[in-house]
Amino acid sequence: MLLSLSIAIFVGFNMNSDSIRNTSESYRENQQVADLIFYPNLILTEDEIKEIATQYQINPIELTSMPFSELILKYNIDLKPYSEKRAAELGKEYGFNFELRKEVETAFKKEGETFNIKGIEINKNINIPYLMDGRLPETGTEITLTDLFAEANNLTVGSKIEINGVNYTVVGLAYAPNYIYPIISMKSPLYDYKTKSAAYLTEEGINTFKGDKVSFFIGHFIDGIPSTDVLKEMKNDEAFKFIALGSEIITISSVDLEIKADKVISNVFVTFLLLITAIIIVLIVRKRINGERKQIGVLKALGYSPFKIANSYLVYPIIISITGSVIGIIFGYLLYPYLLNFYRGYFNIPFVKEPLNIYYVIMVVSIPLIALVLLTYLSCIQLINKNL
Repeated sequence: MLLSLSIAIFVGFNMNSDSIRNTSESYRENQQVADLIFYPNLILTEDEIKEIATQYQINPIELTSMPFSELILKYNIDLKPYSEKRAAELGKEYGFNFELRKEVETAFKKEGETFNIKGIEINKNINIPYLMDGRLPETGTEITLTDLFAEANNLTVGSKIEINGVNYTVVGLAYAPNYIYPIISMKSPLYDYKTKSAAYLTEEGINTFKGDKVSFFIGHFIDGIPSTDVLKEMKNDEAFKFIALGSEIITISSVDLEIKADKVISNVFVTFLLLITAIIIVLIVRKRINGERKQIGVLKALGYSPFKIANSYLVYPIIISITGSVIGIIFGYLLYPYLLNFYRGYFNIPFVKEPLNIYYVIMVVSIPLIALVLLTYLSCIQLINKNL
């Protein structure tokens, strides 16, 4: 029973981890998931200062002395072209494509429940939405939601949803690649797919969406993740006002941590329970040997060696290990889809169920069999030589 339990946990958790890892890897590649989030340090050249001063009729001295936030509020200056120019320079230097990302976080109440929605402007080349049904929005009053949120709230393609007094038509259901672990609200970071969702909107829709607005750049390395030295150089480059790389992007990298944790849990369980099983089998065999002392003594007198006598007791570990392994594999494979479905509530990825991995079958049959037979055999020989 203990052996079957340990193998079921090992098979179930490892198949679940493999499915998450394989799906995550192909998902990141196909959807061009961002490798970095950044904002350039906006330092204007003399020509750019003159250009802005002329266009907005501002004194150049005031332009260079006043913080950009105050200038934007006072003169309604559009600094987006200059930020994009700095981002393009950094992209060329470090070898990544980039896009400007606009997001709006909002909250609203419905039937006493607080809902959090993260409005996202549709990106074309990075963090490409993974459509499950329908399409992406084309007008300011159309919206695409995550499928679990829609399912939990009885929404389908064509349904209406009211958010802060505005009626939106649900035109699609999709996964949001930049929110593999969906931290939709920093005020309430724990994910609940029933009340929290990423939502895709058009540029018009995002501009009129009520809530806290934020803009930043996302990037994807053209030739794969660069060396550690290059990443370190990027972190220290003052041309970046802000930069988050790889594992620092928790909404994307947390799935990797979960895979590692699952592997550790399954390995610890199988080792611990296998050890307990081995101890129990050895105790059973030792008790059997002590109960058959006279018969064993006769066999030794007839010339049978302790090694040949010990062989007759190996039937116990062989039957237990093979039977336990088969039962464990069956229950582990049955457990696997439930684990996968459980993780769907935590990670925003279109998981794909995989077939039984023959590698795990060979491993969970051979390792317990060898370990239990060897331990039992050595214990039998030691006891026969000592007491008989």
